[in-house]
Amino acid sequence: MPALVNTYVRFNSITASTDGKDIPDSIKNWKLEEYHHVANETLELIYCSLEDYFEDKNIIDADVEENVFLQINTTEGTYFINKQPPNKQIWLSSPLSGPKRYDYLNGQWICLRDNDKFHDLLLDEMHTIFGKDFQFPEKF
Repeated sequence: MPALVNTYVRFNSITASTDGKDIPDSIKNWKLEEYHHVANETLELIYCSLEDYFEDKNIIDADVEENVFLQINTTEGTYFINKQPPNKQIWLSSPLSGPKRYDYLNGQWICLRDNDKFHDLLLDEMHTIFGKDFQFPEKF
């Protein structure tokens, strides 16, 4: 009797989201270098906006670590925003709304599960914590 051989194949491309919906071709075909560029710009925009706004208020601490993740310490808890290159996503862990995963679609980061826009959710939460006068200079 021939010996059984286990064969394992690992795929680096993902064709469906965790809820089973197909991922748009524009995301699947997005070059990794382009993803890193856009994701880095997004992290930098968020970081610089927070640093500029809170520079002399000393009520927030934000750090970007090697263009991989952003940690924002607030009175409501800690936010973690990190890149997920294998999925070409940005992940958010929020003390107010919990975890979310965002894909870059039509020029903005969108959660494919519920169509929430990353910019809108984060801005709403910053308004909840810090008031309506905080703004990001542009959408992401």
